Amino acid sequence: MGNPENTDFIEITLKRKLDSLDSENGFDFRSTDYLLYPLKERYPLYYTDLIDRYVGLPFNDSSYVVSMTFQKEKFYHELYKKKYSPHLNEEREAQHYLNDTANLVKGSYKHLLNVLSSFQNGKHKLIVDADNDGSFNNNETMVFDRGYEFKNNMYPDQIALDTLPIIEVSYQISQRGKVIDLNRKVQIFPYPNYFYMQLYQEEDLKKHGLLLRLKDYWEGSINLDNTGYNFKAQGLSDTKIDFYIKPDSVRDYRNNTALNLNFRYEMHDTVLLSDNFYTIDSLILSPPKIFLNKINSKKENKVGSRMGYILPDYTFTDIENKEFSIRDLGNKKYVLLDFWGTWCQPCLKLIPRLKRMESQYKEKLNILGIAYNDSLESLLKFKSDNNIKWRQVYFKGKKGIIGDLKIPAFPTYVLLEKNGKIIYIGSAEEGLKTIDSLISGH
Repeated sequence: MGNPENTDFIEITLKRKLDSLDSENGFDFRSTDYLLYPLKERYPLYYTDLIDRYVGLPFNDSSYVVSMTFQKEKFYHELYKKKYSPHLNEEREAQHYLNDTANLVKGSYKHLLNVLSSFQNGKHKLIVDADNDGSFNNNETMVFDRGYEFKNNMYPDQIALDTLPIIEVSYQISQRGKVIDLNRKVQIFPYPNYFYMQLYQEEDLKKHGLLLRLKDYWEGSINLDNTGYNFKAQGLSDTKIDFYIKPDSVRDYRNNTALNLNFRYEMHDTVLLSDNFYTIDSLILSPPKIFLNKINSKKENKVGSRMGYILPDYTFTDIENKEFSIRDLGNKKYVLLDFWGTWCQPCLKLIPRLKRMESQYKEKLNILGIAYNDSLESLLKFKSDNNIKWRQVYFKGKKGIIGDLKIPAFPTYVLLEKNGKIIYIGSAEEGLKTIDSLISGH
């Protein structure tokens, strides 16, 4: 465990670790699960060039090379530089990947992972080019029953996953103007029901959808003012990383996804450590290290707020066209922010519990509904039809408080003290249940 002498700039050394069943990680699926799909339909010229690079490809009529990139900026840079993409609107959609390519190495490097997917004799066979040497001839074959697939699009069955092999794959990314080599432990398996695969027009291609799940991560720790902090990093590259930062005193990490939300950060978010705020400044992956910068001004904007932060006094106009601020709601002990939408079925399912809480804790709780991508008409009707008494505001995009808090999913619940200090952030039923318990216990 490191104990930094200069706490204005902190460097945390990380080590790669295997994500075993008994580890306390609980990583969000968005940082562990990635789709592999045939590039043939969307990028036919790119796919043809990719196939040509493989020697002695054992093709048959039901074989495709299925791919994913470990560095999207490089992938899109190649697409548009070589005019591989036939989609006129796609360049606009991909601009956030193309905005800063100054640090990308301009030459070619092995940022793709490729898998040969084929159906033979009622079996689905996968050969992973794990060493990324441009050949499938020196890699082991994984065989699945043809009907092997996960029915739930977002959360593959853990029992089934535990039976799958873990393999190590090699790839390269560009970081700070240099190409670096990385190795990762992964599982790869058929996943044709993944929702993005349904966008394919060719039915034959859909069944070749695969999912890669990362099975390792980077971990390190520091000690500040006699408080230990654990740092975990998970993702593909320095621009696609989730950080999990928590004090050692926090337990029950893996099995409480609502609790985990309070410790999940992204690059350039602000984190509170030992009564001081730090910005997650950067990450290098070879050798792996995280760098933090101390924020000296209390007035600086703090992005990705979590427990212990005091929110700015946001001003809103509610659906009755009345202006108010978060502090106006602080006449009671607690304020509960409900990030939701009338289009969100999990949100609607929990409305009765919110109504019960609003009635049960009326002496110490104010609720504010913050609807995302909703309409004034829908909210007014829903509020009237369901006899909802608490205030409602709405946003058309992830701006303002939704963007500042980096709300990742709906519903998300944020419990505040009357002064705006965040007590807890939770998602879905599990999160609201915890908040209910916190309020009832005080």
